[in-house]
Amino acid sequence: MRAAVALIAGILVWTLTWMLSWASHAAMAEDWPSRPVTMVVPYEAGGIVDLTARLLAEHMGKVFPQPFIIENRAGVGGTIGTQYVARSRPDGHTLLVASVAQIAIAPLVQNVKYDSLRDFIPISMFSSGVIALAVNTDVIETTTAGLIARAKAEPGKLAYSSAGFGSFSHLGGAMLALRAGIQLLHVPYKGAAPAVQALLAGQVQAYVGNFAELHPLVEAGKIRILATATRERAAGSPDLPTIAETLRGFQLAGWQGLLAPAQTPRAIVTRLEQEAIAAAREPMAVARLKNLSVDAVGGRSAEFAESIQKDLESYQQVIGATGLERQP
Repeated sequence: MRAAVALIAGILVWTLTWMLSWASHAAMAEDWPSRPVTMVVPYEAGGIVDLTARLLAEHMGKVFPQPFIIENRAGVGGTIGTQYVARSRPDGHTLLVASVAQIAIAPLVQNVKYDSLRDFIPISMFSSGVIALAVNTDVIETTTAGLIARAKAEPGKLAYSSAGFGSFSHLGGAMLALRAGIQLLHVPYKGAAPAVQALLAGQVQAYVGNFAELHPLVEAGKIRILATATRERAAGSPDLPTIAETLRGFQLAGWQGLLAPAQTPRAIVTRLEQEAIAAAREPMAVARLKNLSVDAVGGRSAEFAESIQKDLESYQQVIGATGLERQP
């Protein structure tokens, strides 16, 4: 009898707790936003992630009664700002604008204090930049197939630079080597700028990075791009082949997206999702992104979550196959 009473009491307590939680979330969603919304960018001002946040904030400020404010919290490859949002109150007033580096790569190679799948709700993939395979002007090969053939003939002699251990450019090069069955020498630098400078100086032969950052150097005749890592040829550069034309299925996506802390009320997430999609369709935003060789995406929350899961699995495969160890 006592056991039955205890069971019933437990069920009543659980039900009451659930109802209070639901009511609290419903009230929170109805009143949101009740104060300015902070959009955290885990990089310094400038760059594609920062631009993404500002385009989103500009649109959101027009449709919601409170302003959306950009806060740049840079450090440790973007993980400082990302961790800050993961630990923020899930009330829709603190959001994260991040890239694939913080969400799908850093948790696999660094001891970060957040879990990408557990600590965040993906709202919308806002944009995706073109990733390219670049070589310096001393490299005589003009195709991806030619570069692969040379690497097979000279195992471990062709070098590629990166923005540091575990960076997008590091794993991009590692993925290329894995898929092509070749050995490349990885030379890490402290940031993208010195990594590209090493390519210019001929200290390395290749670099995998954002097309937008590399294109001015191509125009100046200082480097060459062999191919892009898009599924299909980039609309802005249809003459450039894709790596997938040589290595079937090869693709790297340099996306930027909007996320919220876990437990943020679904009603708030849905409203943000709708407006993020609308922001990505604004002609002005599309044009500004296109000038940087970045495509506006405006994807749905479920699609974004699926992309993150696939990216984590893909990079985990590369890390496992190449024996990379997690850094302290």
